[in-house]
Amino acid sequence: MCVGDVVIIKDEDEPRNKWQLARVTETIQSADCHVRKVKVAVADRELDNSGKKVKPVKFLERTIQKLVLLQETDT
Repeated sequence: MCVGDVVIIKDEDEPRNKWQLARVTETIQSADCHVRKVKVAVADRELDNSGKKVKPVKFLERTIQKLVLLQETDT
């Protein structure tokens, strides 16, 4: 996983079509220099009448086992 990758956050309590879309903002390496956790930015789906986001972006820390990679960055 790299910064800028687009992922889906797995949630066993929700059906798959309700899993949240997020973008990786930071990678966290373990002692063996492998990426084990990442920080992701998750936006809310709600928009106002002019098409702008209603709520601010949330930043979460998740293990890579709880993420599904959708789109890799080009770098």
